Amino acid sequence: MLAISSSGQSSLGTDSAGRSLNEQASRAEAQSQMGSDSQRAGTIDGSVGPTLGPAESPPPVELAEALRFDITPGWVMTRWPRVSAGLAELELQGYRVPLVTGIAEDDVAGALTYYFNARQQLERITFRGTTGNAGKLIDYLVRQYRFGRRLTNDPRIFRFEVPGPRGEPQSWLEIRPAGVVKSSEPFRRLTVVLVLHRPHQ
Repeated sequence: MLAISSSGQSSLGTDSAGRSLNEQASRAEAQSQMGSDSQRAGTIDGSVGPTLGPAESPPPVELAEALRFDITPGWVMTRWPRVSAGLAELELQGYRVPLVTGIAEDDVAGALTYYFNARQQLERITFRGTTGNAGKLIDYLVRQYRFGRRLTNDPRIFRFEVPGPRGEPQSWLEIRPAGVVKSSEPFRRLTVVLVLHRPHQ
């Protein structure tokens, strides 16, 4: 499980071969600055995410409910009190919502975007946010979508991937420690970027 202590030491446990995955991690200031649990929303493309007032605080949504591919645009519209729908790209329509899975240290919060094709079928899910401990997210992605650890040349990055048919990454997850780790902000120790494509049948 990935966690960052107040001293900046990162720990991910061990991989399937039993190798130690502890790394001394540091990084520059995070690309997107997140607010409080109900407000800290960034976007996968760097655009400005939704700003929420107290009356618009998003309801908690479990990972298993949010990260699945039987979702429809209608469900998105009814599940969240506020949805940003003006996110069209080539052959896809995006719907962005603020995701908060709970108030525990291993919960995540940030901006979640669903991309649908012309048949209203979900093709891609993206997420950019923060967490205090990425273990629960990693466990879910490994179990549900068969993500695997991919070592990189950058010691600041913990990367997990799902290989495509030609070996290229079909889906991927990157986790980095925040530029400044504050004991007063345990939910913002790590920044998380996830790109999840519909699994091949």
